[in-house]
Amino acid sequence: MRKRGLWWAAALGAAALWARLERRAAMSARVRANDDARRRLLGGLQSEGPDDSDLAREITIVVTACDRPCCIVRFLESVRRYFPTVPVLVCDNSRDTLLPHGAAVQPAIRWLHPAEGAPHTVGAGRNRLLAHVETPFFFLCDDDHVFTSATDLRRMLTFLHDTGYDLVAGCQGRGDYGTAIFEMHEGLAVQRFYRHRGVVGDGAVDCDRVSNSWLARTDSVRAAGGWEARVFAAEHAEFFLRCSRRGLRVAQMAGVWVDHDTRCERVPGLWGGLRRLLPHPDPDYAERRSGGRGWGHARRARDLERRWCWEKNGVRGIVGRSTRRERLRFLDEMRVLEDRGTDL
Repeated sequence: MRKRGLWWAAALGAAALWARLERRAAMSARVRANDDARRRLLGGLQSEGPDDSDLAREITIVVTACDRPCCIVRFLESVRRYFPTVPVLVCDNSRDTLLPHGAAVQPAIRWLHPAEGAPHTVGAGRNRLLAHVETPFFFLCDDDHVFTSATDLRRMLTFLHDTGYDLVAGCQGRGDYGTAIFEMHEGLAVQRFYRHRGVVGDGAVDCDRVSNSWLARTDSVRAAGGWEARVFAAEHAEFFLRCSRRGLRVAQMAGVWVDHDTRCERVPGLWGGLRRLLPHPDPDYAERRSGGRGWGHARRARDLERRWCWEKNGVRGIVGRSTRRERLRFLDEMRVLEDRGTDL
């Protein structure tokens, strides 16, 4: 028994030492990544795309950044490759912000920080961005997105002008749709993924929920209340459930997408690829998420936030349902719309 106790003590000590070395290596890697990102940002981003002055008067691109410096730099470089003058707002939720609040990387790229005392959430960051949008439309995306030649903002803008819809989405990566409609069943808000209510225009279908690459009317989203800033999880489904109840008209467009590349997401440490086995790639996430009380408290807080979102919207829960057959049928319909435009 004594030998077994010594073995356990040695194993725990080795694990603690490894965790400390891993954390130190991750912090060093993060510092290097931040320094490299600052050099690339302050060195200037090339604006080599076609003339888009008409879009610059109507659209602002908004994105939140959080501890993924190489992602946000890559994103901005891709934006300027195709849209050299469209305004861009970045809300930096990172622990070590890359640039000071109000900094201008270019005349049309502004760097923002979360509001003083605001919670460290995606919703709070997006509300901060929404408050600074000065154009009638804005395009929302994530910092791990990459613009391509298929990111057709002009086509999406024309759709909103012609149809009167409030929001139209592309997809994250070719074929990676988050399209769904909401159905109520015994107090549950059920997200029926890969379903829609029919074709409504230029290669688009009517729906309630989409993924995070969409163009919307600024006033409509403000009238709906923006995002729920007090939750770390479930803000996406809660946002679209509230928008559908407020009467916002949402559409999913075929043939328009941004690349969704998460290869820059994880800051490397000693474990390299094995780091993916951890609950979250950021070793500081649990501390920030739980107030320093560990992963158990973080999970409990997430569950409480979800229940709070359900109570706020008067539902017993928000769940998602889909089948493989529905997904394949939906993807076939999107391919047909991409080729033919308006007919299924």
